[in-house]
Amino acid sequence: MVEQTYVLDDRPTISEFIKRNRLLGPLLEARVPLASAFGEVSVKRLTLVEDDEGFVTLFCLVMFPGGLDEAREGLNSFDESWWLPRAHEARSKLNFDFELI
Repeated sequence: MVEQTYVLDDRPTISEFIKRNRLLGPLLEARVPLASAFGEVSVKRLTLVEDDEGFVTLFCLVMFPGGLDEAREGLNSFDESWWLPRAHEARSKLNFDFELI
């Protein structure tokens, strides 16, 4: 189901991370708010990012063809209307951002 909405960088590893950290619900629920903020045809890529201390986070990067200001506006809209009230559910294992293309 996740594969219908998101492009997974490393399918087996990311699928296991989603399952282990119970992130399927938030990812599925985020589909409509992401489309509202960034447009229906936006490509959403899931990738794992490990920080210097070894903490791993799943990032949903929205590939955005517009300008920086538009992308920031979309992310702020998504954050304020949907993500921030729910972020605690992901226990810092999931985050959303954009990547300009």
